[in-house]
Amino acid sequence: GIPPALLRSHLFGHVRGGFPGAFRDKIGLVEHATDGTLFLNDVDELSLHTQASILEFLQSQGPLGIGAARSITPVRPIGAARRNLEPLVAEHRFLEDLFHRLNVIQIHVPPVRDRDTDILVLWEHYVADAAQRRSVPVPTLTPDAAQLILVYAWPGNVAEVKKVVEHMIATNRSG
Repeated sequence: GIPPALLRSHLFGHVRGGFPGAFRDKIGLVEHATDGTLFLNDVDELSLHTQASILEFLQSQGPLGIGAARSITPVRPIGAARRNLEPLVAEHRFLEDLFHRLNVIQIHVPPVRDRDTDILVLWEHYVADAAQRRSVPVPTLTPDAAQLILVYAWPGNVAEVKKVVEHMIATNRSG
């Protein structure tokens, strides 16, 4: 959701005066992950330019903040994608070197619609959490509502489960 022109600054930060409008130093997300884990969500959606910036950082672990001269200490990158990256590499829509940097260990997590028992566990977790935050009683899930939850395809995956629960609790609709 970040415009490509701002993404490098958001990821790697910048120093005051590094570009017009940079009135103060800004630490990027990468520097916040120093000596830790950098989670890159939806890497399959990144532009080739952004992929190149990330690859450059991972290869050098050097100064990439706009106008910066200091180095950033190492991070452990983890990438998540909704699509298989190998076909994107073959289509030249994902950088092969970045793919190999991120593809050290591959973990396939099936969509929630393929994990029936997980849907109800997630549902109950999100209901309890949302009810607590709103200081309302935790609604009881009826057998009919549970069946509807199990047969629905959940195209938005876990995020959709959470959104539906939040909406239900916010509008005082119980299952």
